[in-house]
Amino acid sequence: MSAATKSQATDLVEYMEKEFGITPHNIDEKLNELKNKFYEKGVIKDERCERVQ
Repeated sequence: MSAATKSQATDLVEYMEKEFGITPHNIDEKLNELKNKFYEKGVIKDERCERVQ
């Protein structure tokens, strides 16, 4: 991985943590919470996260 790519990855990790509270350690939990919110609001129709037409 080049130095520029490593820098971009570090910047993304810092941004995600600052803006959304998502870290590499809790990303699965946060994504599951988001999926559940979309499911409850009817944006997705099943566990495979297919969009409602």
